[in-house]
Amino acid sequence: MGDFAADTLRDSIVAGWAPSNTRIPKTTSAGIEQIVHFLAHDQIKGAHEWPLAIEVSKILDPQVPDNENQIVHPLFAEVSHKFTITCRYRVRNINEELFDQAQQDIEDMCVETVRIIKTVYNPQSGSATFFTARYSWRNEDNLTGTKQELKRVLDFELSEIQSQSDEVFRGINGVLTFDLSLSNNMNSAPGGDYIYTEANNVKIREGTSIVEALSKDTVNGVRVPRLGSGVFTGTFTADILAKKSDIGSTAEKLNKIYLLQSNGQHIEAAFLQTADNTEGTPVTLSQTSFVKVTSMMKIATPTDLISFNVEGRLIKPSTFVTA
Repeated sequence: MGDFAADTLRDSIVAGWAPSNTRIPKTTSAGIEQIVHFLAHDQIKGAHEWPLAIEVSKILDPQVPDNENQIVHPLFAEVSHKFTITCRYRVRNINEELFDQAQQDIEDMCVETVRIIKTVYNPQSGSATFFTARYSWRNEDNLTGTKQELKRVLDFELSEIQSQSDEVFRGINGVLTFDLSLSNNMNSAPGGDYIYTEANNVKIREGTSIVEALSKDTVNGVRVPRLGSGVFTGTFTADILAKKSDIGSTAEKLNKIYLLQSNGQHIEAAFLQTADNTEGTPVTLSQTSFVKVTSMMKIATPTDLISFNVEGRLIKPSTFVTA
């Protein structure tokens, strides 16, 4: 997103601005003395300066194409969009009551700003483009001059992976779904498809095994086997951060999916995984894998979220569709 400029972020803040504090509105109404002004640059010193303002500035790197901050790899780049967002509030009169009110107003401006950008640019949302978002506030209040000014600055950074080709599919926002219609051998089937919203690091390996036969062939004096084709083989692994709805009594739940059913066989689970690319009209890659889940490992450490590592064997080749 080389065109992700300061005015794009500024416009997102303006569109979402809806604080509960009526003293910091974006539009004029009866009884309101001043409104918040939103700028895609710093205010010009010496000119007319708005007493209430949100200023968005982008930090660019003049040494790289598009001026974006990048770590460039042979086939892709890690691109960081770095901004400073300044919440500015000029105190009109110096007295204890008004100063306390101004302190509350500037805090509410900061809270509303973060609420909006976390809503629009949250890496955890289902439509996220960015895989990390960093927030860091600092206080730059100026209380020494004749014009008392409260100023809070947010250093805000969004990072994404950009491929050289927009046809390449992205790992972010990939979805893993238990497909009920294609799954079999369940004692207690779910009521419908189930999405593992916290699934990540899904790995699917499949192919044909090799059968070795003895031979008299030698290479550099060493006997080598004759290699023939065997049978289909494949494995499925996924790391899933456990949430409450992933635990239950039906076949797709993490505490049930690996258990043998009443006929002594594993559940035949169909997992649908989707991923998009970044073409003008994005194309979705859908892969359906047919798996007998054979094991589950719970991982709990003091410094991380609880996750389940799910492993299984593929029953047959996966199907692939692009649309």
